[in-house]
Amino acid sequence: MQYGPLEIQACGENNFTMKALGLLAFRKDLCNRFVQKLYGLDEFDGDVNILFFSRIGENFLREAIEHDRGGKATSGRLEGSINKAFGLPDGFRWHRGLRDRLTQPAKWREEHFEQMLVENGRAKDLDIRRLLKEIQECLNTEPDVVLQWGQELALIEIKVLSGVGKQQVDRQIRLGQLLSELLGWDKPRFFFIGPDYRGRPAHDGTTFFPWAAVSEWFADVPEITNYIQRFAFFYHGRWKSMVNANATAPGPTAYNIMVENPANHWTDALTSGPKPIAPPPKIPRPSPVEIPIPKPTLKPQNP
Repeated sequence: MQYGPLEIQACGENNFTMKALGLLAFRKDLCNRFVQKLYGLDEFDGDVNILFFSRIGENFLREAIEHDRGGKATSGRLEGSINKAFGLPDGFRWHRGLRDRLTQPAKWREEHFEQMLVENGRAKDLDIRRLLKEIQECLNTEPDVVLQWGQELALIEIKVLSGVGKQQVDRQIRLGQLLSELLGWDKPRFFFIGPDYRGRPAHDGTTFFPWAAVSEWFADVPEITNYIQRFAFFYHGRWKSMVNANATAPGPTAYNIMVENPANHWTDALTSGPKPIAPPPKIPRPSPVEIPIPKPTLKPQNP
């Protein structure tokens, strides 16, 4: 498998996840196998929908807000349902813009928070402000992988190099719980996938699987297992793969190409150091030109 120089420099979760797991979106058998392993089932056969890096909460609200315009029979039900899930007072109204349209929580600003608190008679209520902020962060979070079929929902947090952020995971758990409650689905499930040489992250309500295990699940699919096993990132001064904390470079990087490019004179610049800046050329000043000044003549005065 060949890796391009820009791909090797892209030490991010999005690109790696799409390369390692993207095939699951087009192969039902592989996606079903993925669910079977995550859930620890003997067998599984379902019509699973898989999403990558999708703001499912924000996208849900985008349509829901259109159906919640002022004057319609459903006006106020959306915010009422979400308020109930977060423990906001009954009847608490969200900010609305032109034509009585609800403002997307992702776009709430400080003035919106202040206006909502004042208009609902809670101007000094810091607890309500905190709950409104939780609603905004929850609905605006972006799960790395979403699996959904029937009344089942699973959210997967993918880790490649960075550590596990508890607040980020808490937001995703809250989002899964909210959507399942609003839609009447079963209790959602939450998973981690990441390298295990940094220690297995522990978080209540989640299950961790190392990349090495995921690679074994698809040992008969070289497009998946080879990428997980062989691809590496240059991070904190050394090469790391998802299964090995001390890996080797999978190929030349864009930096290597720049150094080896003779047009850049990279070696000369390193050995000779910066060249002094030449002073600007002197511009000769023109010689002064003498301008004769006529002497005044005195006219004789009449007696």
